[in-house]
Amino acid sequence: MIKNICFLLGVICFTSCTQVNTTTQSSMTQGHDTIGKVAISITKNDSVPKIESVLLFKATGTEPGWFAEFYSDKLRLVLDYGSDSLLLNHSFTNIENENGFRYEEPNVLDIQIHNTACVDAGSGEKREREIFVKYKDKTYKGCGYYIK
Repeated sequence: MIKNICFLLGVICFTSCTQVNTTTQSSMTQGHDTIGKVAISITKNDSVPKIESVLLFKATGTEPGWFAEFYSDKLRLVLDYGSDSLLLNHSFTNIENENGFRYEEPNVLDIQIHNTACVDAGSGEKREREIFVKYKDKTYKGCGYYIK
């Protein structure tokens, strides 16, 4: 019982320490002479702004079902009705181009977005762009649109 109480008090002590900012003075000495004073500050870095991931383009296709979401800083690709997926960290800010778009990792991934309107085979909706995704030697065709 005493072990449990000691353990509980230890956990409370460790988890209740919330001091984040620490500042102290340190002296630089050479022999017996102080040659400089340095202020040392340790701060939790919450002030760095996080870059928001913005959805730029969305594409879908059928047979087999797949979808792709192009964000400003990554690609989320889900293939074969969800049995395979890929998350690629890369900047896609240049995806909106009137001449089309291509992203290629040789022998792994090839994405081509053509400036051709198409009709989504699953929903019958008209979309702005035609897209081809080649991944693991299999080609997926679909339609996509820019997020406004």
